[in-house]
This record gives sequence, C-alpha cells and structure tokens, in this order.
Amino acid sequence: MSLFKMFRGGGKLKKKSSQHQEIEKLSERRELLMEKKEDFKKKIEQEILFAKKNSRSNRRGEIFGSWKCTACHC
Repeated sequence: MSLFKMFRGGGKLKKKSSQHQEIEKLSERRELLMEKKEDFKKKIEQEILFAKKNSRSNRRGEIFGSWKCTACHC
C-alpha cells in the first residue's frame, strides 16, 4: 500500500448508514438533549430557591454591608 493511501484511510470501504438509521439517531439524541435540558432547569430552580433561602437568613451580612462610617465618610 502506498504512503498516500495509508494517510487517506487505506482505501477501506466505509459502510454508509441509511437515512432511516440517521433519523433514528437524531431523534434519540434529541430526546437525550431534552432530558438534559429538563434536568438543568430543575437544578437552576433548586439553586435559585437555595440562594433565596440563604439571602433571607443571612441578614447580618446585609446589615453590615450597607453600614457606613459617619465620622470619616468611608
């Protein structure tokens, strides 16, 4: 086998899948992506609820964060 053929794949025959198989693969991939999308939405909602819960209970940081020194205006 020549060096040129070796780099091009060795002249091997590649099996082409039919259009039906390709459509099935795409539909399976779409379903998988939709499931992942739903999982991400659930995780985002959980994180938002967690952040809201912590923002309500962590008032000390909020109070001291807005406090300003009146003597030196820092």
